[in-house]
Amino acid sequence: MVKNKPWGAAAPGFIRRIWRAEEGWSVRRPDLAAEFRRNRTSVAIESDRIAVFTTLNNAYIKYAIICFESYRANSKEDRLDFYVFCNDATEESIAELDRHNINLIKIDLSSKYKIPEEYPYPSECFWIFDCPAILYSLGYAYSIGVDADTYCNLPLDLSWLHKVEGIAGVDRGATARAFLKYIGQLSSLRKIFKLTNAGLNAKALNTGVLVFNNRYCYESRFADKVYRTFSHSMDNGIPRNA
Repeated sequence: MVKNKPWGAAAPGFIRRIWRAEEGWSVRRPDLAAEFRRNRTSVAIESDRIAVFTTLNNAYIKYAIICFESYRANSKEDRLDFYVFCNDATEESIAELDRHNINLIKIDLSSKYKIPEEYPYPSECFWIFDCPAILYSLGYAYSIGVDADTYCNLPLDLSWLHKVEGIAGVDRGATARAFLKYIGQLSSLRKIFKLTNAGLNAKALNTGVLVFNNRYCYESRFADKVYRTFSHSMDNGIPRNA
C-alpha cells in the first residue's frame, strides 16, 4: 500500500487521556487510569482477556472497524478486546471507535521506524512489533495483531492460544528461501544477515495475522530485535519492494 494512502493494525465513555511518558504512548480508557498509576514501572497482572489490535493511520480506521466487527461476530470467544494504535486519529474517528467499543492507543513510532520517501510501505506497518509489550503492560497475556484489511468469515476458535510460547502465524505455503527469492531479495538478505540453510528452509509466515505471547515479547525485548533488523536492513538498502 502506498505510504500516503490509508494504512491499517475506545471503550465507551472516554473521559480522560493517560500519558505514559517513559514509553511515549497514551490510551483513552478511563478504567485503566488506576492501573497506570499502580504500574508506572512494573507490569500489570495478566488478564485472561485477549487483545486484538492493528496499527494504522486515520484514513484506515473505517476499515479497521469492519475488520474488528467481523472478528467480534465470528469469534467463539467472549473475551476479546479491540485496540487501534494510531497517531493521527481525528475526533470524528475517535467517536466512531467509541461507538464500536474499540480502544485507541495514541502512539507515534515514525521517528523510530524512519521510512524513505520512495519506500512504498508506511512506518505504521512496522509498529505492530512494539505493540505486544505495550499490551502486556496493560495486563494481556496474549494478543493478535491483524492487518485492518483482513476479514474473519468463519468461527474463530482460540482454545489453543495458551500453547503459543512465542509468536505464531499463518504458513505462506512456502519456505523462507522461496519467498525471498520470489520478492527478489534472497541473495542480498542471505549475504547481509548470514542466513543459514536451516533458517531459509523454515516456513515463511504471513504477517496479516500474528499471534503473540506478550510476556515473551516483553521479556525477550522482541521489539528491540526487530528494530535492529529493521535498521540493519535500511542501512544496507534492502527494504522490501511493493
